[in-house]
Amino acid sequence: MTVRTLSSNRVALRFGRDPLTIQKIRNRLTGKAICQNGTQSILVRSPEDISEPAILDRGRFRSAPEYCLVELIDETGKYRAEIRLDETKDGLRFSMHVQAPRPIWLVEWRLSGLQAEE
Repeated sequence: MTVRTLSSNRVALRFGRDPLTIQKIRNRLTGKAICQNGTQSILVRSPEDISEPAILDRGRFRSAPEYCLVELIDETGKYRAEIRLDETKDGLRFSMHVQAPRPIWLVEWRLSGLQAEE
């Protein structure tokens, strides 16, 4: 089991067993949880299939000593995303590279379990 934790001066993020599970996101300034037992998903939409997105629901951590690298794919293996998470002084930086067999219209990142009041 691989568990990854990323932290900055302002926020800490802890993954669960897999990269789709967010165990906790905590505001380090207040100590309050922003997300508890959340689940993330990536949806990729093409102009031809706006209402039928590819759902990237299979993931794995890839080894990288200086940052966290997550690879996600859909059930067909035709849609892929590589997400790099870097710790910075002011927060966490997310960058994503997506590959698809057709032009991409929109990529959505969904995160359940957010506690917006915090």
